[in-house]
Amino acid sequence: MKPTVDQSVGSGQATYQPVLYHPAPVEPAPTTQPPGLGIGQPPVMRVIPYQVPTEIVWPRPADSSSASVPPSTPVQDYVATARNLAAKANEFRAAILAGRHEGIHTILVSPHINEIAMMPDAQGRHALFHAIEKNDLLILNSLLHLPSANAQALKQSSDGRIALDAAAAKGAAVGVRLLLSLSSAQGQVMVSTGEGSRRLEGNPLTAAVWFGHENVVRVLLDSPYAPAFVHGRSDEGNNALMIAVMIGNERMTRLLLASPYRTALVEAKNDSGCSALIHAALVGHVGIARALLEHQEVRWQLISSGTPLSPLDCATFKGHQGVAELFRQQIAQGMRVHLGSAPVTHTGPRQ
Repeated sequence: MKPTVDQSVGSGQATYQPVLYHPAPVEPAPTTQPPGLGIGQPPVMRVIPYQVPTEIVWPRPADSSSASVPPSTPVQDYVATARNLAAKANEFRAAILAGRHEGIHTILVSPHINEIAMMPDAQGRHALFHAIEKNDLLILNSLLHLPSANAQALKQSSDGRIALDAAAAKGAAVGVRLLLSLSSAQGQVMVSTGEGSRRLEGNPLTAAVWFGHENVVRVLLDSPYAPAFVHGRSDEGNNALMIAVMIGNERMTRLLLASPYRTALVEAKNDSGCSALIHAALVGHVGIARALLEHQEVRWQLISSGTPLSPLDCATFKGHQGVAELFRQQIAQGMRVHLGSAPVTHTGPRQ
């Protein structure tokens, strides 16, 4: 059966039936609204590029003096205080050496005078040393009445000396008396310790003898601390009597021999085993040798010195004929020393 026209059209309509148009969903336009805040809008992540500022302009107050200063730390406060005290200490020492009493008095009434007085210079010497160097008894007395007086008197300088050593070497007898009075009040012997005690100027007695200050030697020997001073030694182990003999000071030698500490002085030996009599033989000073031989403690050393060479050997070896003859005369007079054996007569150098 042949298809009719209607059937053909109907069949075509069925085949080419139009389809309804459904437009594609349109994405919303970019917005400045923060992601996730829109209703029904999914969150959108956006990358914002980082911009480095080229210049920062800090706001300035109208009045610069009213700008707030950050509070200082405890360490900064300590450093600032230490610097101020060090500057005051330098000013104080300079005023002492220059004798500017007005400037000295201004610092003496400072609430920090104890710290200022204790601060040392490059040589480790504080204000008390400078007052002694200037021999200013007014300033010295003022410093010794401070609460820090005892600490000042015992504080050593870089070379191991204390104020008493410096006063003795300077010949400041009044200063020595003041320091000894302070020592007596504190009940403490003022002597150097450590390496300083083995230096010539590290003991007040040896220092005073070396520089020839007889008045200071008398003050020291009359003090209750004389036994400690008598046992003071130089770096070679020489005591005050040996030093007096070595420098040829007969007056100082007789002054020491007249003290109650004569026996300790004449029987002592230095690091080389030499006594004061051996030093007299080596120096060749007849007056000093005679002053020593006036005492029994010394005369027995002519034949029993405890050294490889006797005093007579030393004097003969050095060519000091005057001293050697004096020793021979003493031996020839029948000097007898009881050493647990028969008397010994020594008439010449040992072989």
